[in-house]
Amino acid sequence: MKLVGKTKEQVEQDRLKRLAEQVRAERNRKLAETDWMVLPDAPIRQAEREAVLRYRQALRDIPQQRGFPEVVIWPNLIIGLEELQGGKE
Repeated sequence: MKLVGKTKEQVEQDRLKRLAEQVRAERNRKLAETDWMVLPDAPIRQAEREAVLRYRQALRDIPQQRGFPEVVIWPNLIIGLEELQGGKE
């Protein structure tokens, strides 16, 4: 990273850009973790699928949060994943 000749504002913009990239990478990882849950043949109930869809939309909305990228409120996905991972219905 080149610091010579940069103003404090430019340094701050660079920092925020890197932070935003990190947050988006984490968001993308969380989206990828739930990709299988939105497939048509996923072993998941309709109510759970709807919860997953809301969760995924909340993840996509993170860049529009007030304070992004310094302040991020991560959504939670709570749908009884133990059952899904154990293959129980």
